[in-house]
Amino acid sequence: MAAIAAHGAAVSVATTDVNGGANLLGGLKDFTVNDSVTVLDITDLADTSGYTIRMAGLKDVSISLSGNYSQADAPQTLMRTVAGTTMYVTILPDGTNGFSYKTIVEKCEVKGSVDGTVDISISLVGVGARTAKP
Repeated sequence: MAAIAAHGAAVSVATTDVNGGANLLGGLKDFTVNDSVTVLDITDLADTSGYTIRMAGLKDVSISLSGNYSQADAPQTLMRTVAGTTMYVTILPDGTNGFSYKTIVEKCEVKGSVDGTVDISISLVGVGARTAKP
């Protein structure tokens, strides 16, 4: 399997589900997408195996984005002002192919220190299934 360099990735945000490109999130250095599923314990008292019996429940997604803060970047400005609002985040790890996620902006944090840069961190939670892109 061939490795993909992260510096070619594209992450865009929008208030509607669009293909990435027009609203690229500037200053971004890191992204994490956590696709998960709730695992349900369905073991009953009649089970004599001595083992927990489980099944898959609901799927979920959470996304975190972080990088350099940019006052002039319109997508960053949008993300800083829409906490609690539905946003579409498109993540294309190879710059062309990936997924779009309908999300709610959980929080946006701007942080700086005297010996470093001003950074931004954005946390989002999924609302429904992802959509393959391009």
